[in-house]
Amino acid sequence: MGRSLYQDKWAVVTGASSGIGLELALQLADYGMNIVVVARRKPELDVLKNQIVQKGRICKVLVLDLIKQNSA
Repeated sequence: MGRSLYQDKWAVVTGASSGIGLELALQLADYGMNIVVVARRKPELDVLKNQIVQKGRICKVLVLDLIKQNSA
């Protein structure tokens, strides 16, 4: 299975403002996926969005605290 399997598909990455979530979002974008990034910290998500868009992918930002009931 090559990278073309992921081309133009969508992924939702939670905890995307730092750490594993951030790295996962960037790597999925490298594979050609569009990404919905979710986390509590908007400034960090905006920086990540710019990085993903620079890779030629679409990125949507959702600022949510998923630990809170009914936040999703």
